[in-house]
Amino acid sequence: MPFSSSHHLISTRQTSRRDSFNSTINLDESDQESVIEVKPAKAREKYLKAFQGKRNTRSSTGNFPAVESKTSDNDIILVEQPVPRKKALLARRTPDIEEDFISLGPVNKLAKFNNNNISNKKTCKSSPSRRPTTLSPLRSRNNRIENQANQVEIVDLLSNDNVEVQTPQPLIRPSLTAKRAMSKKVGAKAKKRCASSAISPKCKVNKSLKAKARPAVASTSAQADEDDDCVVLWDSADILCVYHNIAPKVAKNLITLFDNENTIPFIARYRRGLTNNMEAEQLRVVRDAYQELKTVKEKAKAAMAKVRQQGRMNTQVRKSILAAKSVSELDDIMAQFKVQAKGTLAERARSLGLEHVAHQVFNGDDRPDIIQEMIRKDTEGLRSSEEIETGIMHIIAEVVSKHEAVLDFIRNCPRHEIVLESKKMRANKKQLVDAKKHQMNQLKFKEFLDYSIKVKYIRPHTAMALNRGESLKILSIKIVPQKSLKHSFLKLCQTSFACVGYGHTRNGRICHGAFLDAWDRLVMPAISRHVRSELTKMGEKESLNVFASNLKQILLMPPLKGATVLAIDPGFLHGCKIAVISPSGEVKHTDVIHPVFKDSSLKSPACEKLREVVKKYTAKVIALGDGTASAETCAWLGKLIEKKAFHPVEVSYTIVSERGASIYSCSPVAKEEFPSLDPNVISAVSIGRRLQEPLAELVKIEPKHLGVGMYQHDLAEAKLQSTLDEVVQECVSFVGVDLNTASVYLLQKVAGLNETKAKNLLQWRSENGPFTSRQQLLEVKGIGPKAYEQCAGFVRVIPSSRAGAWPGNKAVPIVKVEKCPMPNLLDSTNVHPEAYTSAMNLIRLARVELEDLGKPEFIHSLSQFVSITGAAKIATEIGLEDEQAVTQLTEALTQGPAYDIRLKNAGPVFRSGCTKIEDVKPGDTFTGCVQNVTTFGAFVDIGVGQCGLLHTSQWNGAKLITGERVEVKVLHVEVARKRIGLAFQS
Repeated sequence: MPFSSSHHLISTRQTSRRDSFNSTINLDESDQESVIEVKPAKAREKYLKAFQGKRNTRSSTGNFPAVESKTSDNDIILVEQPVPRKKALLARRTPDIEEDFISLGPVNKLAKFNNNNISNKKTCKSSPSRRPTTLSPLRSRNNRIENQANQVEIVDLLSNDNVEVQTPQPLIRPSLTAKRAMSKKVGAKAKKRCASSAISPKCKVNKSLKAKARPAVASTSAQADEDDDCVVLWDSADILCVYHNIAPKVAKNLITLFDNENTIPFIARYRRGLTNNMEAEQLRVVRDAYQELKTVKEKAKAAMAKVRQQGRMNTQVRKSILAAKSVSELDDIMAQFKVQAKGTLAERARSLGLEHVAHQVFNGDDRPDIIQEMIRKDTEGLRSSEEIETGIMHIIAEVVSKHEAVLDFIRNCPRHEIVLESKKMRANKKQLVDAKKHQMNQLKFKEFLDYSIKVKYIRPHTAMALNRGESLKILSIKIVPQKSLKHSFLKLCQTSFACVGYGHTRNGRICHGAFLDAWDRLVMPAISRHVRSELTKMGEKESLNVFASNLKQILLMPPLKGATVLAIDPGFLHGCKIAVISPSGEVKHTDVIHPVFKDSSLKSPACEKLREVVKKYTAKVIALGDGTASAETCAWLGKLIEKKAFHPVEVSYTIVSERGASIYSCSPVAKEEFPSLDPNVISAVSIGRRLQEPLAELVKIEPKHLGVGMYQHDLAEAKLQSTLDEVVQECVSFVGVDLNTASVYLLQKVAGLNETKAKNLLQWRSENGPFTSRQQLLEVKGIGPKAYEQCAGFVRVIPSSRAGAWPGNKAVPIVKVEKCPMPNLLDSTNVHPEAYTSAMNLIRLARVELEDLGKPEFIHSLSQFVSITGAAKIATEIGLEDEQAVTQLTEALTQGPAYDIRLKNAGPVFRSGCTKIEDVKPGDTFTGCVQNVTTFGAFVDIGVGQCGLLHTSQWNGAKLITGERVEVKVLHVEVARKRIGLAFQS
């Protein structure tokens, strides 16, 4: 067996395990070729004496000695027969990927190293069978063996060929019906081939036509074989069932839905019966897992092609590739097939011709002159036996580090035996120049300047914090495996590889040194990289989940309708920008005030201007941004309210997150919407609109700028954007949009639509007037049946908006009444058009009228009818699939046109007074609003310009969501670090 970086090594234990069915035969050196014929075990005694001596001795090729074992009548023996060619034939059983973790690579390179020893000697291995089997002679160099059934591998030692053959199975005679069906299929295929080649089945075809037809058929067959060979050994549905705890039927349904390009919101709302009521978050996780499995299939196909191109494919490698279920596992398998850099220590040793010496040493060649023969005084690396032994160690270390058992050890090593250490990094020149900033960064990572923890106990947010500290050159992180892990690795090496090499004192010393070198130079760094990669993936996954959850809660904040809002964007140098927003979102007034925060006099210019604006527009609600100078503006505003500066208008205020407002104010979207406004004032308009209609305003801003996540800026841009776009699409779809009033920013986030389709929809609306039905969506350019199916249930046609104006469309054409069809009230509900017939049948059975949709009597009568009759009976009568469909239909009909999913969430907290962080003391109590939820705690706005942290240790089993109101008390205050510790008010 050759020894190289791409081939695995066989241990004596592995060999002895196979000795019950393997045999080694040394044949005579003659001009005749030897072929192996398999005989039943009853004939064993007849040939035993002839081969007894050869079976119990080691062959000159370095093979391990065969071990005698008891046989039964069903066992087989191997008999030599002469044939007229020189060839060495090796046949071995197909290894089982579950049981045989040490794969057997091709041994054809052995001829390059041991030409003098190979000669014409043959090695054969065969697996037991219940029927006597005969292998037919080899007719040519690449001949195929007839009677194929179970695959075994044929390796030609001299010609460097790998041939896959099969042994016959017992003959099963087909029935008469099967014969007839088979003959029909064969006849149909023959007619099809004749038709494709323009040849009649009955006509005679000359040899030239046959010669032309054969290559095409052969290439097609070869392509089909290659495609069949790339079929993975696992099923996607089975893996989804195991890893995500879902029923097999649900897994198959989900795969079908994903393959048919159904969106997550559509599946979550209108395909509940197929998914067993899975939520959108669960569907997203399963969908990502399914996409990863599809990626694994593609990579497996590419890996198979790469291995074939290198000529190193065998049955074990093929099974390993096709059995890989993750990208990381596939990468580990393909590590042995990567082209090594020329500068590695192992490649340098190979360039000196030490590979065959390493092979002999590792396989127990105890000749004393094996190393002395390689000494060359004038060549570096070969000048002494010590240098040669070092080179041999480097080659063995590399091969060991790429072995499947070692790679599995690296992936699955126990995490409680690995420690992560974090130390303070020495400041560089750039950090010394900006010492103040560097000191502030060190203060942020104070807990990790001298930190040690077992990897098993690291939390996701801790992993992300360590990564950020390392990227800022504040922390130096090191992975330190414990000594017990090193002992486990050496034991694994001794068990798997070293049995032969340890048979000689010198070989044992070299092998042990190679194992230590592999641990220090290759395995331990690989463990460190793998652990850091796992920690990073864990942290990124949790960060995405936290960001998606918080973003969803912010987008679903209830709107403040029917109120005029005075928005204030606070600031020091450039003053506070104010904007008055009407209940419909129109900008009524903008200005800038320069308050003196220490002067709360009612006669100050800033106070007089603000009081004048409030009284003129009757702005009872003030939306204050939480950015720079927010705390000072909040305190100043609170004192004015206490002094009743705005009397007789009762004014209250609330803190609104302004993250992303400054970026939006300078964007092309803002310039297009407000061409004449200053960007500083646009940010104030955005703050006010966020309070009135959060969803419509926040969709204009990139989600990553909203700042409601956990280390979101450390995540991959593409993955973050993809996940957050899906969350926005889910929220917009579940809330629903009015076709006649929605902006392009909302419409493009609806499931099934995009920016182009949304613009086409607005163009159709401008040319044809308001939509009167959902069915008119099919008239919009780019919206076909599939897009209509996905988006129709999430858009509404509200009768009150059909003749009204909408934002961004100043010229509304007049639509004559006679040309307007009667509206279908179901278009204003969550009922999907595909269920309109069922909905009307349900309304008819309940004896209610569609014209009363949304009225209390309609809701009461329909709910009572379903409750008394039963969903199962109704489903049978109106032709629905199951009870779930009836429940979903009843829910949509009882909600009515005015239903808004956001109304069930808690609204913002309004205040009439304020303090600052310097005035906060331990023991004070506040009513706060949860602004952000992470894995380590929740940030609560208590109205002092700085959010306090409600640590998870203080939750007492509670589950918090963004926007929720909580009663908290202050535990501790750190003014310098701007940190407030909170706990629940008991």
